[in-house]
Amino acid sequence: MPSEAIPATASAQACAPAAYCAAARAEARPALPPRVAPPRPVRALQVLLLGVVLTFCPASLRAEGEDIVPEGVWRLDARLVHDAYSEAIDRHGDAAAAQSFVALPPPGAGTVSGAISRQATLLALRAQWGLSDTWNLALELSGGQLTQTSSLRAQDAGAALSAQVDSLQSDAFSETGDLVLRSLHRLTYTDRGSLVMWYGLSLPPGPQHSKYIGVPTFALREPGPVVHGGFHYTRFTDVERSRLELDLAVAVPRETVVDTPLQRHRTLVQGNRASAGAGWQQELGPWLLAAALNFALAAANTVDGALLNDNTHAWSTTVSLGHGNLAGLESGPVARPYQVRLELEHTLAGFNTPLRDRLSLALAAYF
Repeated sequence: MPSEAIPATASAQACAPAAYCAAARAEARPALPPRVAPPRPVRALQVLLLGVVLTFCPASLRAEGEDIVPEGVWRLDARLVHDAYSEAIDRHGDAAAAQSFVALPPPGAGTVSGAISRQATLLALRAQWGLSDTWNLALELSGGQLTQTSSLRAQDAGAALSAQVDSLQSDAFSETGDLVLRSLHRLTYTDRGSLVMWYGLSLPPGPQHSKYIGVPTFALREPGPVVHGGFHYTRFTDVERSRLELDLAVAVPRETVVDTPLQRHRTLVQGNRASAGAGWQQELGPWLLAAALNFALAAANTVDGALLNDNTHAWSTTVSLGHGNLAGLESGPVARPYQVRLELEHTLAGFNTPLRDRLSLALAAYF
């Protein structure tokens, strides 16, 4: 994911194949066990076909839609995201102007005046294929328009701070995100819970448009390759059509070369990153209500061995409303299974992080 944690990833043909129609009743729908369970042998057969759904997750690490589709089935996702902020949470945990995040001068280095705001609109596409009922592969692509409005000025500043502020002037540009490859494996499935493991690789299609200034770098793509992975656990509750979800993810960026505001071809070693989330979902007929609490953190980066002191962490909450026809798969084939979700993510607290609101509209369809 990009340094500044703008999401770079996202996650119908008629239901003709008989094998898919049979499996889709349990698998394509993010179904919950009914309150009155069938006999255990029948139930055991059903749960082998069920899939799990991951709520769209925060910030920088969450993978999109970590559910397992049946063998031979495609899941296609499209997500439109609008992300904006003009304020940040500073190193004391207080709300402040965004300049405290993007251009905080070291002691004695001068002062920065003015204001800065950022917004991004992107489209993320994902295709997932069921190699088997327990192993899927996914490919993700994204791209979007980024706009930065700035009146920042540096006073009594040295060359480093002046160059950084100069790189933060008003700008508008388009950028494609990373190419993301993922492998998903269902480790366990019972009538009480499910565990999915995923891992993959993010590959940027080229250098970032903006000069690299650490975590505040404004970009959709990573500066270099990133190895990532995680787990998603679903717990089916005693409340009918309700479930709890837990997520854990890590990302290990690889060493790469970047251009900074002052110098070209500098060696960048990014800090490792991690995120965790706990969510709840409730299905009401064709409607889906969901909420999640997310936490993400990133270690500081180094450029040519110099520590940037740009470590960051953030707490955020996500609420979503969904609608679709997946409920019909419990009673018979559906011509074009789909679900649409509207989601809002809001930063609650943190350290050296943007105070952002992120709105997204997502569509999932099954072939």
